[in-house]
Amino acid sequence: MAEYTGEEVVRALVVSSSVVVGRVGLRASVPPLETAGVDAMPLATCQLSNHLGYPGGAGGQFFTPEMVAGVRKGLADNRLFARLRYVITGFLGKVDFASALMDLLDDASAAAPDAIVVVDPVLGDGMRLYLPSEMVDLLIRTVVPRASVITPNTTELLLLAGRSLDDGAFTNAADLVAALDTVHGLGVRTIVLTSVDPAADGAPGSVFDPARVSALVSDAATGIRTLIHVPRIDANFVGTGDLFSGLLVGWHAKLGAASTEWVEPAARAIADMQRVLTATPPGSELRLTASLDALFAADAPFPEPQRWSPS
Repeated sequence: MAEYTGEEVVRALVVSSSVVVGRVGLRASVPPLETAGVDAMPLATCQLSNHLGYPGGAGGQFFTPEMVAGVRKGLADNRLFARLRYVITGFLGKVDFASALMDLLDDASAAAPDAIVVVDPVLGDGMRLYLPSEMVDLLIRTVVPRASVITPNTTELLLLAGRSLDDGAFTNAADLVAALDTVHGLGVRTIVLTSVDPAADGAPGSVFDPARVSALVSDAATGIRTLIHVPRIDANFVGTGDLFSGLLVGWHAKLGAASTEWVEPAARAIADMQRVLTATPPGSELRLTASLDALFAADAPFPEPQRWSPS
C-alpha cells in the first residue's frame, strides 16, 4: 500500500469531541476546514450522542489514555505526523486523556516543527466553568505553552489569567489588557479573543458597544492589538467556538498567511461565522451544511480591523 503523504493539500490534525447529532466539536470545525481545502485529520476525545446541553443529557463515552497512546503509535509508525501545517485542539474530554494527549502533540511538533498549534481552550462560557478545575490547571501548565494561537472567550481568558469568575468580567480596558498580558506570559504569542464583554470599557464613546460583538487579536511580539466589530445577533448558539476555529484556520490556509499573521483571517472568519448564525434559527443546531457554499468567498465583505490603543 502506498504511503499517505497528502502533499497536494495543507494538512491539519484536529482534536475535539465527536457527536452523532449536532454541530459541535469535530462536526463544527472539520467541514469548514475541508471546504477551505485543508486535509483535516480528526481525532475524537469522546464519542457522544449529542452535546451536553440537551435536556436528556448525552450518551456515549469519553476516550481513555490508552486509546490516545494507540493512535499516537499508529500515526508515528506510519510517519503520518509529517507535513502537518496545523494542529487544532478543542474540547479535550477528561483530564487523564488530555494529559496523555500532550505526548501526541509533542510527537507532532517534533515531526513537523513548523506546524502551527491553534488551541481553543474549551472551559466554559457566560461566567460558568463547565469542566473540572483540574482542566484549567492543565491548560495553563501544559496546553497553552505549546500553542502558537489561542481562541478563548471572555470566561476562558479570565480562567487562564487565574481570575475568579465570582469577580465577574473585566471592569475596564486596563483590566482586560492585564489579563491578556498574563496569558501571553504563559508562552503564547497570539490571542484571538472571540468576544469582548462591553464592560471592558464603559467610558462614553467606548469602542465596546453592547449592540455589536467585538473580537480582539493580541500579538505579544509586536504589542499590537486589533479590534474586529460585527453586529450582535440576539440569540444563543452552541458550537460557535468550534466553528470559529475551523473558519480561522481555513482562512489562514486559504490566504497563505504567515504563521504570525492572524488579523485578516480572524476578520474573514468572523464574517463567515455571521453568515452561518444568520442562517440558523435561534435555539437550533448550527445550519452549517446549508451555509458551506457561502463560506471562503474571496470577494465576500468582511469587517475592517481597527488598531486598539487603550489609554
